[in-house]
Amino acid sequence: MATLMVPSTNSLESCPPKYATRRRPERKTFGGRLAKVAAKLGQPFMPWQKYVADVGCEIDPDTGLPAYREVFVTIPRQSGKTTLFLSWQIDRCLNWGRPQRSVFTAQTGKDARDKWLDELFPMIRHSALSPLVRQINQGMGNESITWKTGSGIRLASTSATSGHSKTLDQAVLDEIWHDVDDRREQGLRPAMITRPDAQLLVCSTAGTAASTVYNRKVKAGRSSVLADSARGAAYFEWSAPDGWDPADEESWWTFMPALGHTIGPEAIRSEREAMEPAEFKRAYGNIPTAGVGSIIPHEVWEQRCSPTVRPDGDLQFGLDVAEDRGSAAIAAFAGGVFEIVDHRQGIGWVVERANQLTRKHGGTVAVDFGGPAGVLADSLESCDPLRGGEVVRACGAMYDAILNGDVTFRSDPALNAAVEGAAKKSVGDQWVWSRRGSAADVTPLMAATLAYRAQGSEPFFLT
Repeated sequence: MATLMVPSTNSLESCPPKYATRRRPERKTFGGRLAKVAAKLGQPFMPWQKYVADVGCEIDPDTGLPAYREVFVTIPRQSGKTTLFLSWQIDRCLNWGRPQRSVFTAQTGKDARDKWLDELFPMIRHSALSPLVRQINQGMGNESITWKTGSGIRLASTSATSGHSKTLDQAVLDEIWHDVDDRREQGLRPAMITRPDAQLLVCSTAGTAASTVYNRKVKAGRSSVLADSARGAAYFEWSAPDGWDPADEESWWTFMPALGHTIGPEAIRSEREAMEPAEFKRAYGNIPTAGVGSIIPHEVWEQRCSPTVRPDGDLQFGLDVAEDRGSAAIAAFAGGVFEIVDHRQGIGWVVERANQLTRKHGGTVAVDFGGPAGVLADSLESCDPLRGGEVVRACGAMYDAILNGDVTFRSDPALNAAVEGAAKKSVGDQWVWSRRGSAADVTPLMAATLAYRAQGSEPFFLT
């Protein structure tokens, strides 16, 4: 393949955002401070990062406060948003004049922990900012960094109460395309309400049709840009044009702002060859998949869902736990109808809730005995522990029932997200829903699958 005749680095002129809140040069900005922090981290800003920082850090001359209380950036994968937002958090901690409380959240607690322990803490330790650090805590559940100014950054859970009772000056919501409800944001905004200079920083690559939070914010952000809003929320989007052909390598330079800076065309080419087309478009074109490439076709799934149906008859239940134990779900099934009874973060609640359901309605709770929920079997009062082959057959039976129109589902955003992002894990010549390989939390789908298999099975009563 011939070498592309392109600039060695992208500038903002050659790689402009599709939508962006404009810079108002009459306003002062502290964006330059963020650039200095990034340089000390050994990660100097690219043109796109400098632009977002300069606009997002503008000061409203009428109030002396940040003009934008919320800043949302959506951009292709591996473009440097982590460096931008880390610099923003560190600037808060070092240059604000009074001790600041900043938090970071990701799609799961495990994702946040992995990012900070594997990437961000080492970056800070080995940078010119290291002498300004008072303490780094890597203990499970207490991950944080405290600076000598008295300010700190900590990791927060994704629950709806993660920020309650803690006053916050700044919060980061990373990769919101995974979110099917507002629990992360609802857990943080109340803690920021008494801080007039607080900022909420939101960043994500595009998601799917089930990414309700992301899709809503994109719509609102684009509208604010077109309305030339000068305060409230700032919005920035780099994404491929309509009708984009991923094989057109020259087009990459027009919307991938890190190309030529921190990533090269060879790496993008390798990703395109290795990934499914729809996933490549989502990850590197920043284009929502909108159901394209789902195991269960989007149009089929829409026909199987209804907001009015409910299970009616002798209930059977399914319970599943995420691989990182960050969430769990319980589904009910009867009369050909499924309903997600409960889906929450963590697993501390799930045994008590399952036992409440079987005491009230009878039936059994099916679990994948070889999966993350297997250790809960002894605590469930009426449990149907399915072994490997039974789980494999359950997944195949559920898939067939959905495609054949034999079952109906009560509409549920978490279940929609699970179906949209579900991937398969091969087991011999067959497969199961993949907890690790899926692009979403598949516990609602797996719980429903287990409940379907539990129909007509013999209960296993624990004594």
